[in-house]
Amino acid sequence: MGRAVPPLAIEALIRAPRSRVWRAWTDPEELAAWDPDRVDGQFVEGQQVTLHWDCFGASADLEVLRCHPEEELQLRVTRTGGETQDLFIALQAIGDEQTRIILRVEGTVGAAELEGTAAGWRTQLRVLARFLSRPKESRTSFAAMGSALVTREQAYAAFVLPGWLSDEPLPLQEGQRFSMHTLDGNLLSGTILSLVPGHEIALWCEELGGVVRMRSIPLADNRSRLLGLQVLRWGAAPQAEAIEQSLRHSAERLISLLEGPRGQA
Repeated sequence: MGRAVPPLAIEALIRAPRSRVWRAWTDPEELAAWDPDRVDGQFVEGQQVTLHWDCFGASADLEVLRCHPEEELQLRVTRTGGETQDLFIALQAIGDEQTRIILRVEGTVGAAELEGTAAGWRTQLRVLARFLSRPKESRTSFAAMGSALVTREQAYAAFVLPGWLSDEPLPLQEGQRFSMHTLDGNLLSGTILSLVPGHEIALWCEELGGVVRMRSIPLADNRSRLLGLQVLRWGAAPQAEAIEQSLRHSAERLISLLEGPRGQA
């Protein structure tokens, strides 16, 4: 069993009415448009909901402990070995058109795992904000990932190295605009959505109308990491097919880079 670690709180201000934000969290179709690929079940107190991330071959079972419409949602995730992690989501209306999300994570997991969970949620709340700022459109997602025997620091350092995604530098400041060409010649431009050192970099890409996430996720052996690119976009994008193929090639180059001398260090 893991030991209890201090609760971790994350806040985000979303430009959308509280009722709209609540639907994004609790309506299975809405939730599957910005986080998991599929949702089984309904968010009703005492019920179980299963989230599926098909692109990673992963799923999570959630027990709905509390569901107070438009105000509070409490979920419990039970992990292999009996370790649990509780997620508390509170919504506060700020006027008629904004909502503050207060998200708290606690449980009997390791501090490193809790940090990784927080990193993911920090980015995911920004993905939610982007989703809610757009007209309702169909979702498309894919992940191009591979494993390598590297530390999280090595993996994150590789994300900003030239030669796998682009030969052009990527600015390392949240909110800053970027413009670069992939090694296959496709233009990527937009905004740095999130930087979480040691974990991931997320880009809002205008050519895709979606998010490109460079991710580093620990595997069960605690030595290897799952690395690569995850894309989530909404609606049609004329250049999407070419860009997505280019990103798949980029992920292959990243894994090859890390499987070399750096990955064997």
